Amino acid sequence: MKNSKFEFAKSDGFVAITYMILSGFCFVIMHAAVKYISEEIHPFEIAFFRCAFVIVILSPMIVYQGKSILITKNPKLQIYRIGLNSIALLCFFYGLSKINLAETTALGFTVPIFTTIFSVLFLKEIIRMRRITALIIGFIGILIVLRPDITIEIGSLMVILSSLLWSICLIIIKRLTITDSVYTISLYAGVGLIPATLFLALPV
Repeated sequence: MKNSKFEFAKSDGFVAITYMILSGFCFVIMHAAVKYISEEIHPFEIAFFRCAFVIVILSPMIVYQGKSILITKNPKLQIYRIGLNSIALLCFFYGLSKINLAETTALGFTVPIFTTIFSVLFLKEIIRMRRITALIIGFIGILIVLRPDITIEIGSLMVILSSLLWSICLIIIKRLTITDSVYTISLYAGVGLIPATLFLALPV
């Protein structure tokens, strides 16, 4: 019995890791597309259409789930997440339009660093020496990419700010998964990001 539980947990973890890798791959494709399109279209406009199309992608789930997808047991956290996510998205798209894709991707690796720190502070997770060492190496890597001996570009700062805010969002999402379904969390984020991105996209 114990072995079967262990195998289930191991299999479940493997599936979760696979989804995270797939998600990272999709994000890289999105970043490349945003960088390419930003040569002709303002990043705030790109951000708006990115959020608007989320509704299209989620529409089959909305139909399948029905009214239950609209029910959240933690509206306050949903609002916090929407606000922070809106700022993070706009900062990232703007930063991506100002610096090259390679640097953006490298600076995006600050997300795991920030998330690990916040998970200890807010989720009371315990990290061991191996993860602490990885954090230190990651921080050194950030300094190498930023090269603080020269003037730091506004684009780099926007990407780092976006990573910081997105890390906080990940902590909030982790809390929300206790009470809300992944479909509800995704829908609220998609719908909630539209007003802020539309407001900034209208002038351009």
